[in-house]
Amino acid sequence: MKLNKKIKITIGCFMLCLIPFQTYAHTSGSTGSESSQWILDINNHAGTTSIGYKIDVSVNSTYASYIKDGAARWNSVGPVSFFNTNTTNKGVFSAYADPDTSTVAFFGNYSSTNGHLSSWNIFLNIPKLDAKTVEGRKVTMAHELGHSIGLNDLYSSNNIGVLMYGYSDRNATYPTAADKAGATEGVKN
Repeated sequence: MKLNKKIKITIGCFMLCLIPFQTYAHTSGSTGSESSQWILDINNHAGTTSIGYKIDVSVNSTYASYIKDGAARWNSVGPVSFFNTNTTNKGVFSAYADPDTSTVAFFGNYSSTNGHLSSWNIFLNIPKLDAKTVEGRKVTMAHELGHSIGLNDLYSSNNIGVLMYGYSDRNATYPTAADKAGATEGVKN
């Protein structure tokens, strides 16, 4: 009887060694809130401080410069570093034209592995962006890149001064301390 119990314990310990242990920085759902001025999608966040993006051929050189400016705005405050590369399909900027919608740009077609974004697209509605000022276009790019970190839109009017405010009349032109706090969570593995 004792031998049988020892064998069971030994097999049980051996089986536990076969189970891969994974540690996640987050549980599931989202963290943050409108009152904290950032909301992170735990199931779809960057999980890294270095984020590459590709600019599709549908995006002209003027808009490519706006994208690079939006990335530079995040790079200037940390904790993330965006870089333009032609070798990634992880993050892709594409242009389209739909003058009959109110959508200026959107983050979509994303997928995740273990809660970390493995691919995503940012779609730029050029006719709607053309109606904005140059500064407004650059701010839109920075806002959309915030989604690639995992930050969600904020809709409370109290957040109009935050880059991730979901309406185009936001006052922030660069990531704020609140945006940075959310990004700090978003880059955790």
